[in-house]
Amino acid sequence: MIVVAGIAATLAYGWLALTSDGIGWQFSAIPWLYVMAGLIAVHRRAGVRIGLLLGLTGLAYTMMPLQSSRIPVVWTVATALDLAIVPALALLLLAFPDGRLKHGWERAFVLATVVALVCWTVIPMAWLRPDAYGCTDCPAGLNLLEVDDPLRGLRNIYEVLPSRAYFLAPMLLLLAVVCVVRWARASRARKRITGVVLLAAIPLLLAMTTQIIYFSFKLYDRYPGFVDPLYQFTMYAGLAHPVAYLLSLWRLWSRKAKVSGLVLELAGQPSAELLERAVGKALGDPTLVVGRWDGRRYVTADGCTLEPTSEGTRRTTYLESEGKPLAVVVHDSALLDDGALLDSVGAVTRLAVDNERLQAELTAQLEEVRASRSRIVAATDGERRRLERDLHDGAQQRLVTLTLDARLAAANSSDPAVRQSVAAIADGLTVALAELRELARGIHPSMLGENGLGSCLQTLAERSAVPVRLVGVSERRYPVAVETAAYFVVSEALANAAKHAMASEVVVSLVDTGGRLVVEVADDGVGGADPAAGSGLGGLADRVASVDGVLRVESKPGDGTRVVAEFPCG
Repeated sequence: MIVVAGIAATLAYGWLALTSDGIGWQFSAIPWLYVMAGLIAVHRRAGVRIGLLLGLTGLAYTMMPLQSSRIPVVWTVATALDLAIVPALALLLLAFPDGRLKHGWERAFVLATVVALVCWTVIPMAWLRPDAYGCTDCPAGLNLLEVDDPLRGLRNIYEVLPSRAYFLAPMLLLLAVVCVVRWARASRARKRITGVVLLAAIPLLLAMTTQIIYFSFKLYDRYPGFVDPLYQFTMYAGLAHPVAYLLSLWRLWSRKAKVSGLVLELAGQPSAELLERAVGKALGDPTLVVGRWDGRRYVTADGCTLEPTSEGTRRTTYLESEGKPLAVVVHDSALLDDGALLDSVGAVTRLAVDNERLQAELTAQLEEVRASRSRIVAATDGERRRLERDLHDGAQQRLVTLTLDARLAAANSSDPAVRQSVAAIADGLTVALAELRELARGIHPSMLGENGLGSCLQTLAERSAVPVRLVGVSERRYPVAVETAAYFVVSEALANAAKHAMASEVVVSLVDTGGRLVVEVADDGVGGADPAAGSGLGGLADRVASVDGVLRVESKPGDGTRVVAEFPCG
């Protein structure tokens, strides 16, 4: 609605200016551009008063064309505010870019331009008739401020006072000097925002100064050929200035558009260097530094301590998460002129740093879980080895001794019945010893640590109830944890093939890619194995994962079962 109203108002003014005598298209375009820049500023940067000042400047520019009107109220106001552009420009330039006058001398300067306007433009209208302004065909009563007789004495005083050029021209020149100094002293980040506006104002101020001097001292009588070039230069300089504001606003808008790109750029887990570079690019400040809180201090991307500062042109923005320090951004003070942009980028930075912190905590927790799982598996394997060793050194040795004693007793007995009974006991002890050895091998293969994975797989293949074909099995050694996990995968897969698959053959293959060991057990059975249904494969996934491996089971009904385990072995 604001934009629509602004367009309607400026189009109405443009029609009025173009239909007035002696007014070119420039006078129509200049106020229109100022008003449009103001409307965009208000719309894009709500709460910043610079948009209102741009609109005020555009309104001041309308005064000169409106002097062609023959409506008393319009002519009187337009003539009284003929030079309102001077205080309007002074206020606009000194308050740019945040719309505020920060210093006392700035307020005094703007007030001085207003006083000069009132004293040398508004008050003299009390005794000046329209023909004094070059309006020879103006009707009587056009000047509503004309009260010549009561102010005859004041008129006499004004005749001996200096011309307004002595006041307004130095003010405009001083304002041009201020623009040059501000541009020269501005940091790189501030020049990106204000540079084009300050530079575009300089030719306009110089043209206006020249014009005031030229007409106040009636130099057109001596240099009549200078009128048209001066008019053209002033008009085009006036056009360039609001265009510079539009360009500056476009740059601000384009920087805000970079915030969405910043979100995408920092969507992953960015490094400290990438975060700092991306934030500096989005804010247009290559000197920007991001410091992260490590619990005691703020640390930069290169590990140095960052001391927050608010000296010179540097300012510090603090970022917190749940009331706790998270990071700081040390940047150019010019960025404070657009607080909304800084807040947006700060929010994105806060999310990125907080996300990185949470990712680090999650990674640490996962590492702890992985380490604890590895410790549990290692402890389990250690306990298996202890049981296997205890059975081998204890129960097995006693059974062997008892078997030998029984056979010796049977051989030395003269009673056939006793000899037969003791021989039967010896046979039973032999069977128990064989079963105990089989149990010990199932608890932990003792030869795994001595002969390696290849020999153990050969033994499993020989003992399997289903014919087994070994492919790629070698004598190469792997880490003990990897060999143990691979052995149990093959052992469990062969046991399932014998019990459930009704397979005629099982193929066990090992593929060493140099960095990973791939163990595959495939049978030609009925398929349909479900690890979650208690087939024995489900528990192997944790064992494989404990060494950072991956277990996959493919078992379509009627298409056999394929168990694949991948282990890092670099």
